[in-house]
Amino acid sequence: MQPTPEQAAVVAAPSRSADGSGRRIVVAAYAGSGKTKVLEMRARTHVEPTLALCFGAKNAEDAKARMPKHVRCVTGHGLAWSHYGRAFEHKFRPSLAWFEVASHPDFPGLFGKPAAAAHVLGVLQRFLWSADLAPGAAHLPPRAPDRKSGIQPPPPLADADAIACTAELWNRMIDPHDPSVPATHDALLKMLQLAEPVLPYRTIFLDEAQDSNPVVLALLARQRHATLVVVGDRAQAVFGWRGAVDALSEIEADEELRLSHSFRFGPAIAGVANGVLASLGERVPLRGVAGKRGAVGVLPRDARALVLARSTSGVVSAAIAAAAAGKPIGFIGGLASYPFDGALGAWRLWRGQAALGSFESWTEYRDAMEAARDRQGLILVRMVDEYGDSLPALVARVRALAVEDHAAAAVIISTAHRAKGCEFEAVRMMDDFPDPLDDEDRLKKGITQELNLLYVCATRAATYLEPCAQLTGLLGWMREARHAA
Repeated sequence: MQPTPEQAAVVAAPSRSADGSGRRIVVAAYAGSGKTKVLEMRARTHVEPTLALCFGAKNAEDAKARMPKHVRCVTGHGLAWSHYGRAFEHKFRPSLAWFEVASHPDFPGLFGKPAAAAHVLGVLQRFLWSADLAPGAAHLPPRAPDRKSGIQPPPPLADADAIACTAELWNRMIDPHDPSVPATHDALLKMLQLAEPVLPYRTIFLDEAQDSNPVVLALLARQRHATLVVVGDRAQAVFGWRGAVDALSEIEADEELRLSHSFRFGPAIAGVANGVLASLGERVPLRGVAGKRGAVGVLPRDARALVLARSTSGVVSAAIAAAAAGKPIGFIGGLASYPFDGALGAWRLWRGQAALGSFESWTEYRDAMEAARDRQGLILVRMVDEYGDSLPALVARVRALAVEDHAAAAVIISTAHRAKGCEFEAVRMMDDFPDPLDDEDRLKKGITQELNLLYVCATRAATYLEPCAQLTGLLGWMREARHAA
């Protein structure tokens, strides 16, 4: 493959500053612009011990299959595990749930108190994502008014008590001799950042840099000896809700480069992407493949497509509709990533047939989920409310038609967030995305990440795109704004 001038510039960018330290090279790469290929080309040109930090386990596996042997491809969690996994394997858990904390008798201030336990766990999680040295006031959640009353309720715990409980949880987490609180992936990564190691690599690649956590950036800030190549797409930053920041903007660059030519789709889909980019204030257009066919509009109902929903509830609705039509269904992330198994447990509790974890009654469960504002738990509540006694049969039908091999699926379904990194011939977007325009037909404030999600979904399509009503409305609004100007 002959590199484009933009790609060649990334490959040839100098590695070292005049003082011998590693340079910081920031690459803004649009969707489908071949950023992984460019990093591979750079790795083959600059042969030295290299660490490629990837966004997810599958991304790391894919990168490992492509990169030369001197490149270690791993997630941040995987890197932390290589340092601390053996010492904490006996008490490791991928994550910690609020109801585990609420059922822990060693925490009397949280025991049997869902709202307080969820509140403290949220403080702990924000600390783990941060670059800070200890839990503090900066990790308390922002105060928001109640959606129904508009009144700002008091927090379930006083701030000082919440911080103290968080510190105790953290100290127990990182004590290998204390089995009462498990060590999680995020805890091990936080431990690695606080240890301030100098990693034994001459080059470090940071992929999907627009969705980095401050804890990772703090770790990388210590690696002045290494060349840091940071690659990402600001318009694909969609994980701000879990503490992610845009490393493309946070890192002080020695050189800033671009990859603006997408090899995934032609002008039709590039035009949709550019409409969203313009709404985000981006002035550099994305260029598609000239002459490549493509279409934007309503897909035939029987078209094999990747169906993208904004919400997990949207995935459930799409799966039930596909199952009713008898279509084999593939799920990005697998069937187990979605709440079908949990829905059956919730239904049994609702019917009084069996307990669900520590919950003995449906009222207790519903009240706890509402108090803790547990998103996943509330999805199960909504599924039981919506489908009632038909839920087991619907779930059984979805299970019967679910296939692991996506090549055998008539439809593949995913949330917009899980679809990052995917590419499909035809994409259909569901209409469960929030409207980016307000009642006065103006662009809403504070919706950057929702606009980014529209861009992510549109750019998964290689040839055919059926946009959601919200994206169609945004594109029409952008055309009218251009004409008015």
